Amino acid sequence: MLTKSQQTQIAVSSRKDELPYKFSYTGEGAAIWNDYSEHSLLCGASKLEQQLLEKRLDAVFVPFGNAKRINIVDIGCGNGKPILPVIAKAKQLGLKVRYVAVDLSREMLDLSSQNVRNAFPDIDIECRQLDFETELFVDAVRGLGIGDEGNPGLFVFLGTTLGNFSDETMILKNFRDAMGPQDYLLIGVERTKPANMGCVVERYSQEGNLKRLILSLPRRLGFDDTALDYHVDWNHKEQRVEFKLIPKRDLEARIGDETVLLAKSKPLLTLRSKKFDEQSLAKLFCDTGFRNELMTTNHDVSYILSLVQPAQPGGDLEKQ
Repeated sequence: MLTKSQQTQIAVSSRKDELPYKFSYTGEGAAIWNDYSEHSLLCGASKLEQQLLEKRLDAVFVPFGNAKRINIVDIGCGNGKPILPVIAKAKQLGLKVRYVAVDLSREMLDLSSQNVRNAFPDIDIECRQLDFETELFVDAVRGLGIGDEGNPGLFVFLGTTLGNFSDETMILKNFRDAMGPQDYLLIGVERTKPANMGCVVERYSQEGNLKRLILSLPRRLGFDDTALDYHVDWNHKEQRVEFKLIPKRDLEARIGDETVLLAKSKPLLTLRSKKFDEQSLAKLFCDTGFRNELMTTNHDVSYILSLVQPAQPGGDLEKQ
């Protein structure tokens, strides 16, 4: 069930020709999202991310060499499985770990806690429900002592999620404002490869669980999903894959206290997935007040993993 606040956000967004995808994995959508995530870990972008992450974990933990404990803050935690190698490495290094799961979806928080607990029965776990597009991220870590001396935090934002937002600058600044001088942020993004974007669009188009997830939102809002076409394409100007729902006829639905009208053939942007290259990502970090400590790519330069710290603009690039 969507809250009244979430329904209002959807109603407002729909007038701007959007149906926000982020609400599709609340409630019953969580199970569909979990299926999609499991598949991506086997053969999608998440598999590329995990392979690169496991190669570079030693470098990721270099800044924490003198620490006794660490807070691993899993931003947009999903089912928690992508974070397991990070926790395993921290424990291997003898660090006492507190896992902090942050997500919009209560169901995802419960699932991530369960998966992390199954893998590490003795770990401390905190769950914080937060929409970091509309709420202050500092509220997610308030009271945890993160940023205090001797209590460093590794903020982890995996799953190529940075590219899903309309304003990635605002998102990064929201994270930065919650971090102390000894905290670090680890981010994974899919890299732009213009010659290969046709294959990327085709991959997304054929991912059945992703289509099910996107179609679940209009259905939960009272729209018949057979009344909408599903379309995926590449927006060259914005450097992103766009997922759109196109009404086959004029549609009307009651969302919260508002009536929403969707015009026939007028596309609704439901999900965006922006891609980056090393230069655009480094500039984004500088513009949002982060310093690069590590930027590395996989063997076919299709994925980028970065470790950054709140600082003055600057930093180096590294390719693996």
